[in-house]
Amino acid sequence: MENRTRLRKMRRRIENLRNKMVLAFVHNGADMNHPQVLRLSQLLDEQLNRYERCKLYEQSDYPPRKAV
Repeated sequence: MENRTRLRKMRRRIENLRNKMVLAFVHNGADMNHPQVLRLSQLLDEQLNRYERCKLYEQSDYPPRKAV
């Protein structure tokens, strides 16, 4: 259950970063190479990678789940 809450928070963070990146792109003349856009893109990539790792962990049997 704790991991699902973490995933939900991570999805919110990802959406916020994506929105910030799009706004930075628009405000900086649609320049993909603007430092602010690049920085936000890198942060977004990091969050997406973390999210995927958490999803894989949740789907795996490690650590082994206790039988109920």
